[in-house]
Amino acid sequence: MKILNNIDFSIRGIYEYAFSSVPCTKRKQTWKIVIVMMCFAFSVSSITSGAFIGKALPFEKAILACLAGNFFLFCIGLLWGLLSYRFGYTSVFLVEKILGSAAGSIFSVLLVFSMVIWIGMVGDLFAKMVLSSFPKWPVPLSFTILMIVLFWVLCSIKGWKAMERIDMIVLPILFLLYIYHLWKVIEIKNGVQFLTEYIPKTDMTFFAAVTAVVGNFVIFTTTIPDVCRFAKSKKAVFLCVFAYFFTLMCSNFLGIFIIQAAQATTLNYAVLLLNIVLPYCIWLALCALTTQNGSIYVSSLAVQALVKKTRMGGQISHKTAVFFIGGLSVIVSNLKIMGSLLQMTEIFLLCILPLWGILFGAMLFYKKIQCLKNWEVVTAWIAGSVAGIIFYINLKSQFWVISLLVSAGVYSLFCFKNSRRMS
Repeated sequence: MKILNNIDFSIRGIYEYAFSSVPCTKRKQTWKIVIVMMCFAFSVSSITSGAFIGKALPFEKAILACLAGNFFLFCIGLLWGLLSYRFGYTSVFLVEKILGSAAGSIFSVLLVFSMVIWIGMVGDLFAKMVLSSFPKWPVPLSFTILMIVLFWVLCSIKGWKAMERIDMIVLPILFLLYIYHLWKVIEIKNGVQFLTEYIPKTDMTFFAAVTAVVGNFVIFTTTIPDVCRFAKSKKAVFLCVFAYFFTLMCSNFLGIFIIQAAQATTLNYAVLLLNIVLPYCIWLALCALTTQNGSIYVSSLAVQALVKKTRMGGQISHKTAVFFIGGLSVIVSNLKIMGSLLQMTEIFLLCILPLWGILFGAMLFYKKIQCLKNWEVVTAWIAGSVAGIIFYINLKSQFWVISLLVSAGVYSLFCFKNSRRMS
């Protein structure tokens, strides 16, 4: 019966290969994956992180910091993408295949909660934007949030097909708006000489700027397999991952460009000073639509993976998982503890980064992976997470390198010890 149910999900187009490898006959054309990846990268956080760095560093250093952070993410994303192309699995099942069932479950929980908080936060942000822009808006804040998140959910229930079709329409508009913003700022400032004359408004070290870029996209980079598993070749994976991080860099650049042109301390105030509020709001709304579609998609796959380990045996449709994620996001956005939840998200990020360290260790000892037990992998993960959290609490900074190095070191020690015992 379970097999028949899975077949039924596949026929109805809501299976999304959540529990199996994507067959070669169902792989996508490269240009379609590129469009999805680029729309995922055109996000609210990518432009705001650029502005955050741009107000604290001179133009050249801000660009270099974004390049360094995005290059690090590109290397991780390319590794993940190639693995997903080879095996055809989602990010959750890829983690399970390499690191074991326990690691896969931990990753699923972290991914779901992080995405739910992110979706709820953006829903709350846009609802408040609607209420402030339209003083006579008749719907209260909580129901406005519900309407916005429900719209995203309805745009996501068809899974990959929905993302593909929506992104094909939205991406050209995003490009036109991107060019318009650059042109408008250059016209207002009579050139780009303001970039060389800019004096930073706040203090930030170069390393802190790099870690800010990495921190903003830790989770999204980790979920690249959910898209790249549809690639037909290694070349297609490279092009898709490159397009993703090129778009991230472009968004970072726009944030830097706008904040330094306006000489402002916040992006919202900058667009107000430059008189580009309307196109900027349209840009944000479209970015939120495509990004949240992707967020709902990858988190719903994680939910399906978690349910698979219960008595239900994975018998939950993609549509049901999408509505579950949307419902949780609405509840989270209506809680009056959004600040605490954002801090919790930073902790989740520090707990996800050790995964990369473990993967590096797995690459070094790939022939000995089978000799490790679940508790040893989980111990390496916990060690990296605790180290990152301790540095974060004491230094008030997400010290990403510590999490990565500690988890990679502990994992490699276990591999080395077990390989010597077996030899």
